[in-house]
Amino acid sequence: SLGVLVQLNFGRREDLRIDGVPVGMELSDVKPRGKQQSNSIIIVVATDLKLTSRQLWKIAKRAMLGVARTGSYGSSGSGDFVIAFSTSKRELNPLIESIQKDTGQGREVIETNETFLNPIFRATVEATEEAIVNALFKAETMIGRDYHIRRAIPLDQVKEIMTKYGRI
Repeated sequence: SLGVLVQLNFGRREDLRIDGVPVGMELSDVKPRGKQQSNSIIIVVATDLKLTSRQLWKIAKRAMLGVARTGSYGSSGSGDFVIAFSTSKRELNPLIESIQKDTGQGREVIETNETFLNPIFRATVEATEEAIVNALFKAETMIGRDYHIRRAIPLDQVKEIMTKYGRI
C-alpha cells in the first residue's frame, strides 16, 4: 500500500485544477488581493513495499507530478519538499543483488528492468493529487498575521463546477 500526506501553502486560486477541470477559473467567490507570494508544500509518501533508497527517490520525484496536476507550476522561490520512506523490514533483497555487480575493483550499478515501479509511480501521482484536494476541501477560512484573510474553497460551487464538466 501507499499513502501521501501534504502540508500545503502554495498556488493561486485561479490556477486550481481538480481532475483536470479548471475549477479556479470558474470560481466566483472573492479572489485574494495583492501580490501572490511564492509558497511551499511538504509531501510525505509512505509505503510498506520493499524498495531500495534509489527506488524511493524515484517515487518521491513523481509526487511533484501530482502537485502539477492541481495547477501548480513550481514558481521561483517555491520551497517544495518531498520525502518517501518504506515501513518494510528490509532484508537482503535479490533485487538489490541484481542491481549491483562486483567488478573486482568495487561494486557498480548495472541496468535493471524496473517497470514494476510504473503502477507505483501512478499511485504516487494520484495519491498526491488527492491529498492536496482533500486538504483544500477540509480547510477553513482563516485570518492570519496583519489580518490577511484566506478563504476556504466554496464546496457548493466546486460541486456545481464538477457537475458542469461531467465529473460528478
